[in-house]
Amino acid sequence: MDVFIKGISLQADDATVHDHIRNILHQPPLSEYWTRGYPMNFALIIHRYKNRRSRRRWREVTTGILTIPDVRLIFTESNRSNLDPHDIMTLLETPYRDPEMLRERVRLEKALGETVPITTLQFGWLDRDQVFSPEWVRNYGTDDPASVAFLESRRAIAIQEKAKFIIGRYTPRQVVVRFGSVESLSHSRAGDPYVAILFTLHSPPMFEEQEKTDPTARDDIFGPDEEEKWTRCSSLHDLSNEHTRLAPFVSLAFMITFNTQRDREAVIAMCRAAHLPKPQPLLARPSYREHFTALLLSQLEDFISSFTWPIAFQLSALLYDLTISARELYQLREEISALVNRRQNNPYLVAEMIVEFGEQLRLLDYRNPGHSVPQPESNLFLSYHANVTPTSIIPRGPYPDQSNRVLRRYHANNDSFIRVNFSDEARLEFRFERGIDGEKFVRDRVGTLLKNGISVAGRRFDFLGYSNSALKEHAVWFVTPFIDAEGRHVTADIVRAGLGNFDQVIRCPARYGARMSQAFTSTNTSITIEAEEILQIPDIEQVFGQRRVIFTDGIGCCSRQTMDDIKDALEASRTKKKKKSRRGTFSAVQVRLAGNKGVLSVDYRMTDNTILVRDSMNKFIFEATSLDVEIADVFDHPKPMYLNRPLIMILETLGVPIPVFEQLQRSLIRTINAAAQSTEGVVKLLADYGLGTAFHVPSVLTSLSKRGLASIPHDDEFMHRAVNYSENDVLRSLKHKARIRVPDSWTLVGVADIHGYLREGEIFVCILDSSGRKRYLDGSVLVTRSPAIHPGDVQMAQAIGRPPPDSPFTHEDLPNCVVFPLLGTRSLPQSLGGGDLDGDLYNIVQYQGLFPPQTDQPAEYPPTELHQLPEGSQCTIDHVADFVVDFINNDRLGQISMTNLIIADNSDEMSRDERCLRLAALHSVAVDFQKSGKPAKLTGMPRKPPQKPDWSLGEIVHSSDDVYESQRALGVLFRNVELPDTKRPPKPQHKELSLLQDEISVKITGEVEAIIPVDVAPQLLDETILPLFHTFSRHLARICTSYTIGRQPLTEEECWAGTIVAKSSQQGRRADMQARMREQCSILSTMMRAALSGEDKEDTAEEWLTRAWAAWVTSRKLEDRFGAKLYGWIALGSIFDALKRIQEREQE
Repeated sequence: MDVFIKGISLQADDATVHDHIRNILHQPPLSEYWTRGYPMNFALIIHRYKNRRSRRRWREVTTGILTIPDVRLIFTESNRSNLDPHDIMTLLETPYRDPEMLRERVRLEKALGETVPITTLQFGWLDRDQVFSPEWVRNYGTDDPASVAFLESRRAIAIQEKAKFIIGRYTPRQVVVRFGSVESLSHSRAGDPYVAILFTLHSPPMFEEQEKTDPTARDDIFGPDEEEKWTRCSSLHDLSNEHTRLAPFVSLAFMITFNTQRDREAVIAMCRAAHLPKPQPLLARPSYREHFTALLLSQLEDFISSFTWPIAFQLSALLYDLTISARELYQLREEISALVNRRQNNPYLVAEMIVEFGEQLRLLDYRNPGHSVPQPESNLFLSYHANVTPTSIIPRGPYPDQSNRVLRRYHANNDSFIRVNFSDEARLEFRFERGIDGEKFVRDRVGTLLKNGISVAGRRFDFLGYSNSALKEHAVWFVTPFIDAEGRHVTADIVRAGLGNFDQVIRCPARYGARMSQAFTSTNTSITIEAEEILQIPDIEQVFGQRRVIFTDGIGCCSRQTMDDIKDALEASRTKKKKKSRRGTFSAVQVRLAGNKGVLSVDYRMTDNTILVRDSMNKFIFEATSLDVEIADVFDHPKPMYLNRPLIMILETLGVPIPVFEQLQRSLIRTINAAAQSTEGVVKLLADYGLGTAFHVPSVLTSLSKRGLASIPHDDEFMHRAVNYSENDVLRSLKHKARIRVPDSWTLVGVADIHGYLREGEIFVCILDSSGRKRYLDGSVLVTRSPAIHPGDVQMAQAIGRPPPDSPFTHEDLPNCVVFPLLGTRSLPQSLGGGDLDGDLYNIVQYQGLFPPQTDQPAEYPPTELHQLPEGSQCTIDHVADFVVDFINNDRLGQISMTNLIIADNSDEMSRDERCLRLAALHSVAVDFQKSGKPAKLTGMPRKPPQKPDWSLGEIVHSSDDVYESQRALGVLFRNVELPDTKRPPKPQHKELSLLQDEISVKITGEVEAIIPVDVAPQLLDETILPLFHTFSRHLARICTSYTIGRQPLTEEECWAGTIVAKSSQQGRRADMQARMREQCSILSTMMRAALSGEDKEDTAEEWLTRAWAAWVTSRKLEDRFGAKLYGWIALGSIFDALKRIQEREQE
């Protein structure tokens, strides 16, 4: 209601009155009548006017009389009846805004509000002597002025060119630099006639323009109307295309010059107000050094393309990754040519040497080429990558990568394939501010390359296809034409033609691409079977009216013998040395088999080699006489179950109290605190959260603990930092994702009860842990899956416990699977957010504190309509390219999920709010987009409230007046967590400590010395161990520079833990990079351990131990060298494996 306020003092300003009202409404007793989780909001309007009696100043709402210091406010009820419902709803749904934050924003906008003219904009190269070389210069004057402005709303600096009418176009342009991308600032000294500021950046700026045809529309100002959209460009377009040519090389440093010192000081003042890095004086005047002239780039391109692909690729990588300039690289052409001539029979070795020594190429010692690169396992290959950004195409790699059907078919030509990732600068996903036409930019930049091909190191590559998982990361495969092992000319069209018959989906580009993607899915080969051994059988289904329920959607079966043969084949491809399998028994695998996709589970009744695939598994026709059973995943151990934000919001909606989540959180924090106290605590932390796995850290620490290492050595700075980074990783995911491990709960693959034993609402679960102990779940369990968004995505079921004597599970208990029944009006998997049995994972919760007092009915949505071409049309690869562009532009899954959570946080009904239910339906469409081609239409989508809960801010927090403290579970959990300090340490000082006198060496020396001499032979060091270390260090450095956020490489401590410490505005993107980093570290670690074990030799365990011990000694001698710490951890793991092998042999 409205309230008129009388008696406001003449001396009281608006803010004072506002503060008095706030103090009254936000304190008892009035605050007790407000039941929402945030302070009551109110609107305040002060009218200042004169009437016949006296000055009157204010009108607002209440009944009765309230008193504040020295002033008595009289409130009388308004007689206005036409209250605006929108105003009332806004006040109800939006928390209160502190006026001080509003005043701070006004002050900041005022401080950044000046527009300053500039005389030149210069992009260039910052040399190692800190001299800036301007390679591209644009001068501005009276007729074509430009200015620099600070855009507080975008948190960016903009160099804006006044629009000019040229050849029928009116094209305003601007260069936009985000505050967060500024690395350093340097300015000319006072009194220097050269008045300038130099910016160096972590990532290139954004180039934006608009195009009009009206030359008089706004010819007296800088830039266009704010309501009109800007278009993102790859460069500043001009008639000569000079900047387009130079942008890939000179976008990380630019200088702006001014007419006056006053203009320079104004920009420096705004830099300070924006909290940019502290400006420093310029060390030297700019000097044009011709690093990237047109002639030089042309000559260098011809020079690079004259070499074989591995060498040309690495030389291009040096140039486009900005390791050295074009001039520096061209000056090394004689040394490069000499090196190639010396090693002309081994171009891959030359390529590795270029990677290792970089810009110090002329200093290479050709006589010591280093240790040869360990060959990856049979299911791996060396993958070339290229990262396409708005300004450049950057070659990277090659990296050992998981193989797929296509690459195995053309294994002799793997270097003709390249994985291309499309991203914004700094390797983040494309993200465009409001007012920027990002869709047009993606169409122009990505679509053009997909349809016309890309050029890398002198080779032209054509778009080939993608895997479904890679497309989510905006990555696809390209291929260059080649001659295969049989002498045939192979192109992208020929590769695709050999993938199968896709006539069933030939009118739907998205589904056509998805079907082809099966051939690009990362898989391991296992057994080979004859085509006649694959039998297609119908699904088990029921029809209820117009609704068809498939209970076996995506799952087939095989015999126990066939599953064991698959296990043996996987082990054989993994290692030739180990006699004992490290894989546990498993009863389900995810497969790609000809045109079939899904899961195979064991049917104890089958005894032959036949594999039964169901109709729902068949995606396309693939004809061959013999077929590989390709394994995409093996379900050989139970995975832990973690809470997350959407699931917590749903459980709170269903009645689970907040203290339950807090109790689980406190338990986790106690575990983290215990990690600093003992070695066992560190092991538990790492094992519970999957950290340190690449270098087998939990296993190595367990072995050290058994040998008396009770805690992390106090003087081991590396381990303390690594543990600190591990703690930060867990706490960060706890704070920003609410990721909490739940006891007595697991994440398991779903399979079908093909015997029909289970009743509706029942499940069967057998947990088999690493020790071989079985646990049969009995009683009530909560079942869900990710992503969960609808309140009905959480259901209860009854686990039947130990198999009764008459049940089929006594013959095959399907360990580490959840078995679902074949009864009911809906299948239980399908009720959980549309799940199926083709590899979906389900959360099984026995922790009773999370059991909700009630559950909601599952959501049910109609099938998503396919986007299809007109009748009679057929998809081409260009249609698939259009879909890839459409997917990048319209993948809104994360946006829908976050909006749903924020609305639920604001609503009394939480996830049951009608707007949340509408978003859940839209989420279902967005999930299917990758296969249907129909994006979720955001038109009419419920909008986020104007104020956000504090837990939604993310890691890179800026001061904001539109944030409130959420009182929901997510807000409480968010504020309960404080992150540790993870500042990168200074370079450690070398400690004077006798070799092998550190605590770890002392613990293991005696045990090793009892078996082999501990004095390492010099020949072994020189010929094997030292070259192996150099190889390891080189590959590790490549990983650390490839998977970092920004340009600062990862540290060894980050690789040890398997985390990326740097903050990011895109946590999902960092998680993807973190996963890739862990994968690459794991592959590298495996290859090094294989080399130390002598896997391809008939060496004894003692010889294995000798090499491993020598590697440990080397790591201690070279402890200040990059890579030595992690090389030591690999050596420790090999020492313990060799000792175990010797012990097992003696016990036989």
